[in-house]
Amino acid sequence: METNGTIRGRIKSIKKNFGFIGGIDSKDYFFHWTYLAPTTKTFNQLAIGTTVEFIPENSDGKDRARNIIAID
Repeated sequence: METNGTIRGRIKSIKKNFGFIGGIDSKDYFFHWTYLAPTTKTFNQLAIGTTVEFIPENSDGKDRARNIIAID
């Protein structure tokens, strides 16, 4: 985990408006296009294998990624 509460991962799968990130902590995190950080221009900027940085959270027992920033 980074010092600002974020971790890195790679996009594992992506669908129409959601996908999953494989975190460096070996967890899979769900994300929706609305979870992108304002600095990530568009959902289309993401592709399988893209390295991202995000804030992990657990909501209703599900791991989710918030404030996603594309690093590649």
